[in-house]
Amino acid sequence: MWQRQSLRIDSGTHGRGGTVHARSPVTIDLNRACVAYDALTRLDKLTPVGSPVRFSGRGDDTRLWQSPAVTRDEPPVPVHLPVGGVRTLPLVVQAEPSRQPDQPQPSHGSRG
Repeated sequence: MWQRQSLRIDSGTHGRGGTVHARSPVTIDLNRACVAYDALTRLDKLTPVGSPVRFSGRGDDTRLWQSPAVTRDEPPVPVHLPVGGVRTLPLVVQAEPSRQPDQPQPSHGSRG
């Protein structure tokens, strides 16, 4: 994951965020009691047009949320994960099956 400062998503600037390629899981170890994880996510403008991905979040071993298939020209997808009692939070960007697996797709996420 490429950690970013002052990440821009649409017209907003966010203090912290990161960029990963499709098929990239990022695991967040929750080191204290948390109730929710909130973020915005979207595809980078360098992603080929028409190359959809799905974003998902898991709490330990249970899927908590999955986005619909999104493409680069769509607005940011809000993420809200209820994480009460969760210890690890894997966040995943996965290309839709129609994609060529060897072509990376940059995507951004910013914790709100």
